[in-house]
Amino acid sequence: GIAACTYHFFYNPSSLQFLVELQAFLTLLGNVTCAIAAYRIAISNGWTLKELNPFPKSDISPEGIAIDEAAALPYNVVAATDSELVLAAKLFGLTLVSSYVL
Repeated sequence: GIAACTYHFFYNPSSLQFLVELQAFLTLLGNVTCAIAAYRIAISNGWTLKELNPFPKSDISPEGIAIDEAAALPYNVVAATDSELVLAAKLFGLTLVSSYVL
């Protein structure tokens, strides 16, 4: 969406500028109405703002993380074993492979 709007903004003739603005407005309108619909569906299913924070209040309290009314323990954070250079190389490689496939 953003790439398309940027492309059209810079490469379309100025006589078609209103179409870029209309596309941006309609995209915004669609995203807002989708968010409102998702909120209304969540509220109708009993969702509350209290459930918005998925993290427990303390390390030993499982309150805040619930899966089908069954409490779960918080995730254990493990330090990365690869260096940042290795992770950057992996990301670059996966980007090249995925761009070739697509």
